[in-house]
Amino acid sequence: MYGETKFAQLLRERFSNLFFIARFAIDLNQLQEVVNKALGINQTHRNTS
Repeated sequence: MYGETKFAQLLRERFSNLFFIARFAIDLNQLQEVVNKALGINQTHRNTS
């Protein structure tokens, strides 16, 4: 039973890392958009509608 909880804890840590990385990537995406708008870079605007 202890080994099972240990494995579950490992899985939870692994998934929390994945969620953190995904959220970090999304934040980077939004940050790049903000920077592009601030710099006025609209000619390299991709269609993300």
